[in-house]
This record gives sequence, structure tokens and C-alpha cells, in this order.
Amino acid sequence: MKLTIITTIIGIMVALAMNANGNVQTVCEHKDLSISCCDEDHVLSVTDASYGRHDKTTCPSSAIYTTSCHASNSLDTVKAACNGKSSCTISASNSVFGDPCFGTVKYLTVSYTCEPRDRKSVV
Repeated sequence: MKLTIITTIIGIMVALAMNANGNVQTVCEHKDLSISCCDEDHVLSVTDASYGRHDKTTCPSSAIYTTSCHASNSLDTVKAACNGKSSCTISASNSVFGDPCFGTVKYLTVSYTCEPRDRKSVV
């Protein structure tokens, strides 16, 4: 019972932290996540990412054996794919992130902002 409560609290804290940072997108495992800025004068800046599972309600499935898993390379992987671009697409899959919780259906959640594109003058 205590573990369930702690896991739920951690999941809520992760969701709140991601919502505080700007835009948040979530996609279920085996799907592609596409994020973009509203205009080409801005570029993506990924502030948080998690491939794994933190609750039972996102991407519901009968194959949920844990709600406490996270691929430790999530943030670095999404930053490498998306930062500095006006849009990007990344697959929510074990082939991209590894499998942090075998047998459990996972999802990818990405929090990001759009920052003004650096306009350096060419001399």
C-alpha cells in the first residue's frame, strides 16, 4: 500500500514538473511523437523527457506490471534529436530508448519550450 502511494505521488510530481515547463506531449509505445514550434523563428528546447511508465491511466493496457520505470537516457536522446530544430519526430520505442521495464507497455512524455532562433549576422 505504501509503495503504491509513493509511486502515485512520484508520478504526480513528474507530471506537475513537466507541465510547469511549457508544452507537454505524450505518445504511447510504438507511435511517433512529433513536436514543433508555432513559427520558424523559434526552435525547440527540450526541458524534460521520460520513456517508461509512471501511472496506469496514460496509454491504458492489460500489460502494466510496474508504474515506476524510466529509461535513464530519455532526456539526452530527445534533446539530441530535437533541440535547435523548429520541429522533430521521435519514436516511442525500445529500439530508441532501450527497455526500462520488460513486459510493461510504456509511453514517451516530452516537455519543451520554443525559444527564439539565434540570429547571428554573417560578415
